[in-house]
Amino acid sequence: MSATLVAKGLSGGHAHRTLFADLDLTVAPGDVVGVVGANGAGKSTLLSLLAGRAAPLAGSVTTAPSDAFVGWLPQEHERRPGETVGAYLARRTGAAAATGAMEATAADLGS
Repeated sequence: MSATLVAKGLSGGHAHRTLFADLDLTVAPGDVVGVVGANGAGKSTLLSLLAGRAAPLAGSVTTAPSDAFVGWLPQEHERRPGETVGAYLARRTGAAAATGAMEATAADLGS
C-alpha cells in the first residue's frame, strides 16, 4: 500500500521547552527524507510525533489513506532473547500487528 504522511503546523518539545514550531512536511510515496541536527535538536521528538507515539504541542499529523501506519524504530533497542532481527523489526515498527490483521481479514474473506 502506498501512503502519504502530512504534518501541518507541527510543534514539538518537552514540558517548557519547544524544540521546533510550525513545521509543514509532506512525505509522498517514493520520497526519501533525512533528518539531521545536533543532539537535543528534536530529531527523535519529530520522528516520534510523525509515528503517532507522542502528542504534538501544536499542529497535526495525518496519513492518506487514514488507516495507513508509520513504523517507528527507536534508537534504543529492546530485543527479546532469541528474537530474530526480522521479528524485532516487525514488532517494533508495527508491521507485525498490521500483517496479522491483514492475514485474519484475508482468512475471513476466504471462508
